[in-house]
Amino acid sequence: MDLRETHQRPFGPPVDGSSHHRGIFAQHIAAHEGRIVDSPDDALLAEFSSVIAAVNCTVDIQREFAGRNASLLLMVAPEIALYLPRHMK
Repeated sequence: MDLRETHQRPFGPPVDGSSHHRGIFAQHIAAHEGRIVDSPDDALLAEFSSVIAAVNCTVDIQREFAGRNASLLLMVAPEIALYLPRHMK
């Protein structure tokens, strides 16, 4: 997802998606005791203490965007990928 896009609100001025969407991600990452490791361009790299916390965070983010999309003319669908290194047990 390109967070630099400008999205139209149904009844208002355009809003810059990058800061708004980063805030949503940061809120959920912190709530699941994760931390943002890096944020190159329009991406975020977060680290969690467990796979369960990472998956729960992902589900919560997707649910929030689904709820927000219900009232928007332009839907936002973030792409979220989870990576589990082979050496983790």
